[in-house]
Amino acid sequence: CETQPGKTELFLFPGTHSKHVLVTDGIATSIDTYMTGEFFSLLSGQSILSASVEKSGPDTSTVFFERGITDGSQTNLLNSAFRVRTNHLFKRASAAENFDYLSGLLIGVELSAIKEKKIDLITVVAGDTLLNKYMTGLKLLQPGKNINQLDAGTALVNGHCKIISAKLT
Repeated sequence: CETQPGKTELFLFPGTHSKHVLVTDGIATSIDTYMTGEFFSLLSGQSILSASVEKSGPDTSTVFFERGITDGSQTNLLNSAFRVRTNHLFKRASAAENFDYLSGLLIGVELSAIKEKKIDLITVVAGDTLLNKYMTGLKLLQPGKNINQLDAGTALVNGHCKIISAKLT
């Protein structure tokens, strides 16, 4: 990724341990790590919430995912995560809808950390599934913000090519 002089850019690398790299004038000034994917795995697979969620397909419920994004950015995670359980108990959501809500909730918490930062450009580097989820979250929470996307596989190949060409010169 080429950076822009005089600009503050944020590069997001979603995953088990998502990385946020803040770059100002081409220099990385901070790197923050978020355990978003790991928390999702723990909550959806090993907590009381595991009986209330089920992955059924890609992007089963955009409405529940977006509600999770919004709730995650505005509410206390420890309280809002319990909504997954109550949604199930009171039949307000299916297990698949709860899965999407929980995913959105955790991504919303992660993305809320950038709302106060002065950023000129955000670039999300990820595979299709996470790329789509983070783009949805950013569009909801950062309306009007300049956001780019880059496939993680393409970024990896481009990075390797830069390393090779630097070694050859």
